[in-house]
Amino acid sequence: MPSSVMPSHRSKSKYTPKQVASFYFKPYLTEDGEPTGLQVCKACGKTRKFVAKTGYTNLVSHVRSDHDHFEAEMDAASAAATGTLLPWVRQKASNRYAWLTWIVKGNLPFSFVEMETTRRYCSEFATQFDVLG
Repeated sequence: MPSSVMPSHRSKSKYTPKQVASFYFKPYLTEDGEPTGLQVCKACGKTRKFVAKTGYTNLVSHVRSDHDHFEAEMDAASAAATGTLLPWVRQKASNRYAWLTWIVKGNLPFSFVEMETTRRYCSEFATQFDVLG
């Protein structure tokens, strides 16, 4: 088979696209603090379009093309340097931790999460504020 037909295999990054985008980009806001739909690269200042819920391809492709050593830079920003592990915690794990904290600190029975009303209201809240991962 000709090499032009063979699929290219990109090396698997140890960071998710969301982690890469969160590390390198921040929202570009108007003077009033309103979102513009753009993200600005913290490393070079270039702006890229970002629409929520459509993925991070545009942002990650910028990082891959303009910041060759991005994985090494992310590795160097260890928990000791940044003071927190929060950027590396997956949203699903964070949500589970929040549920458990709510139940334990509220002294609620574990069956609380099985109640239909609890699940319904938490789902409505999560949908309204986009908090579930």
